[in-house]
Amino acid sequence: MKRFKGLLPGSGRRAVHAFVVVSLCATVTGCAEEPHSYLNGRSNDPVTVIVDKDRPQQVMLGGLYEEAMNRAHVPALYQSERMNENSDRVRLISEHKADLIFGCMGELLTSLNPDEAERLSQEYVADEAAGKVDKNSGEWRERVYKAMVANLPEHATAGNPSSAIGCEDVNDPPLPQNIVPVFRAAMFDRSERLTLNQVSGSISTEDVQKLTQKAAEDANLSIVVKDFLRANDL
Repeated sequence: MKRFKGLLPGSGRRAVHAFVVVSLCATVTGCAEEPHSYLNGRSNDPVTVIVDKDRPQQVMLGGLYEEAMNRAHVPALYQSERMNENSDRVRLISEHKADLIFGCMGELLTSLNPDEAERLSQEYVADEAAGKVDKNSGEWRERVYKAMVANLPEHATAGNPSSAIGCEDVNDPPLPQNIVPVFRAAMFDRSERLTLNQVSGSISTEDVQKLTQKAAEDANLSIVVKDFLRANDL
């Protein structure tokens, strides 16, 4: 695995935050019910974010969400590696090697359940041909998102899908390709899931394209994502 140059590791800060959480739990009831690594024996570990090093969009998204978590005082460790299949990313969560990965709904569903993806794709293409697909309504985005989540392995779940479309190189079978973070459920409490959803809700397709291009051009992903998050009050 390879760390992306210029990003802050955040290691060591999770333990400090753990002390704060434990202190608060001494006086606030209900903390024990929150899923979180602070409380399940991994208090020294940052959130491990893993992306496909051969896909520039993945690299940018990993840096963007990692920086957002660090700004929210959730230490995150960013790593990149070469992956052969889309399913490799989800497998890393199942094997507890990754806590957070990124993908697009259609490509992830295709890797998780090809038959279900093909069935939905046939309906989607038919609706498009009949002029029944209103991209502003979000109907198909929700259908594919729900199917993808239903096929995730145990202990994995997903944040809200972004309105941003990614994976332009993937169109087999044709399906909505909204960007979505997928994560190990036990590692994220409600406030941390909110951080992921805020980032997803703030980016557009144009933002994704511009940020990916800028990161590739100046090779300083940390500055690129920090500028974007600052401009959007994240």
